[in-house]
Amino acid sequence: MARGATKELAKSRLESAVLVVAVGSALALAGGYFNDLHPALDSLAHFRLHLGALTGACGVALLLLRNLAAAALALVIAAATLAGTYTPFSAKAGAGAGGPAAHYRLMQLNLRFDHHDPARVLSTIAHEKPDVVTLDEVSIMWRGKLDPLKASYPYRIICQTTNPIGAVAILSRRPFVEGRAPRCADRGSFAVAPIDFGGRTAEIVAVHLGWPWPYGQTEQVADLGRELETLGDTVLVAGDFNAAPWSATVRNVARAGGLEIARGIGPTWLHRALPDMLRRTIGLPIDQVMWKGRLDVLNAVTGPNAGSDHLPVIVDFTLRPGADGPIALARAG
Repeated sequence: MARGATKELAKSRLESAVLVVAVGSALALAGGYFNDLHPALDSLAHFRLHLGALTGACGVALLLLRNLAAAALALVIAAATLAGTYTPFSAKAGAGAGGPAAHYRLMQLNLRFDHHDPARVLSTIAHEKPDVVTLDEVSIMWRGKLDPLKASYPYRIICQTTNPIGAVAILSRRPFVEGRAPRCADRGSFAVAPIDFGGRTAEIVAVHLGWPWPYGQTEQVADLGRELETLGDTVLVAGDFNAAPWSATVRNVARAGGLEIARGIGPTWLHRALPDMLRRTIGLPIDQVMWKGRLDVLNAVTGPNAGSDHLPVIVDFTLRPGADGPIALARAG
């Protein structure tokens, strides 16, 4: 076979392979937009940005291969996906209106149940100085490792579970509200603590959802429906949802609790086999923040690497005046 013909055959095969990948990624991308129909499609939706980037890369390759029509279509699909999915976080309109208000800070972190350097987490918490900390994967190993925080965070609830990866926990500098005990639910994956913030009450919720389809995430969200429906008027939810903010899973949680979703936090998780430096660029945005009521979220961003496979999420918020009067306080055990 002549060299020119061999070259053309190789180019044709490469073009066909790129077209197959482009069509596959575009179909998976399209399926994810119908994620209310079946949990399997929601699993695809979590990777929307990655599929969009892959479709765009195929578009560039097709452009170089001079398949202009297919290249243009792939690039348009990629651009529309990326532009329509990720939006930077912006403060709620009107946040802080009505004069100066005290600012508070929450830090959300999936500890990683087998973290190799717990002192790094404690150092991160000390550096950020949050008023409240919500934690996931508080395993048996972690229970003792959190003891040094008792002096700074004397108000706490650490849920119990038989799951070896651990439960959720809420640690607070601010007192819990007397007569409204914190509680755990869903085998330790959900905790609620009514906390006093300078005479104003907000329920802080820590949540850790399981893996998406084919695992039991959808069923877990359905089971949590009653807990979400009975939350108070002013609530801040934070946790590892194992789901992207545009997913049906996150929408269903927000709908059940009447909550607003903080968008634009950015990637928070990446498999430990991959370099940490890639987490903020190609990781999955699966740690979520939601709120409602007289609470205004001013900012929600990823914090410094604490050695887990998740980045912390730092949330700054205020509480507007409401009907709450002076609150009697009690130290949690």
